[in-house]
Amino acid sequence: MAIGLLAAALFAAACSGGSKQAPVEPAQPAPAPPPVSAPVAKPVPPPAVVEPQQPAVAAVEPAAPERSALPESLFLEILEPADETVVTDSTLVVVGRTTPDAVVSVAEQTVDVNAEGDFVALVTLDAGPNVIEIAASDLSGTQETFLLAVIYLP
Repeated sequence: MAIGLLAAALFAAACSGGSKQAPVEPAQPAPAPPPVSAPVAKPVPPPAVVEPQQPAVAAVEPAAPERSALPESLFLEILEPADETVVTDSTLVVVGRTTPDAVVSVAEQTVDVNAEGDFVALVTLDAGPNVIEIAASDLSGTQETFLLAVIYLP
């Protein structure tokens, strides 16, 4: 570029016919533009790792079947008192559970069974050891028996 300016100045001087003018000083070369550097790439963070999510699964409890819908095998469970209990009262409360359609007897007395199969009976005790027979039977003739030992100390 500096050469082009110098050539233009010499050409202008030659065209003026050699008249004596103040000598034209050659143009100062223009300052070089600042060096252009390639843009610096900013580091790109790696993409976030996304863990695959498990699909939400709702816990579904199966509906409890109605007791009357399923035929149950006869069973007999004495809830209280515990076998070989020592008591100081002459009246004993016997609490148990069986199938709702069972016929229950406690000490040879028939007791009512509710729709859930629960029953309660009152038994009068003799002083000393007592053996109380509790029996449940169903319409098919199946029978379950439990012997309960209770000691009454007056």
